[in-house]
Amino acid sequence: FIHEAMIWVESRNHHAVQEVVSRVQPDFVLIDDDCAYKTGTMISPEMMTDFTLEPSRQTFKLISDLGIPIAFHTDGRLDDVIQLLLELGVSAVHGCEKQANDLCHLVSEFGDQITLCGNMDVLFLSAAPPEEVSAETEKILQIGSSSGQFIAGCNTSPQDYLPLENYRAMANAI
Repeated sequence: FIHEAMIWVESRNHHAVQEVVSRVQPDFVLIDDDCAYKTGTMISPEMMTDFTLEPSRQTFKLISDLGIPIAFHTDGRLDDVIQLLLELGVSAVHGCEKQANDLCHLVSEFGDQITLCGNMDVLFLSAAPPEEVSAETEKILQIGSSSGQFIAGCNTSPQDYLPLENYRAMANAI
């Protein structure tokens, strides 16, 4: 069932790449596919490869052949996920969820192979004073940019509960 469902999904993805992505030529394509908990992948890396990533390989290739970088979003622990994404030619991974990952470790292990994005915890961003947000952002930037490529930002989509002054403090520090 899963195999047949993914064939159908990927046929629609191929159509979208051919009809939209190839015409629009965006700066990058973001694949949003939460696939990890704070402790590891939701299913084994082997199952994730078989059930979702391998069937998606052709879609990733179509995008890459257009010269468009692929960014991938997932919450959770990234160690196993990044290994799989690198095999698919993904350029950037967003999330780098602070509660699930040590940014120093991610930079050390993967920072020269893939652009790491995120690491600002939105709960911290929603509650801390702007001065602490600025300091935390500077810390994240220092760690993230110490090796390889890094884009500081929220580890998930910023929501309207974030105080504007805190979001500005983060943006100004960046």
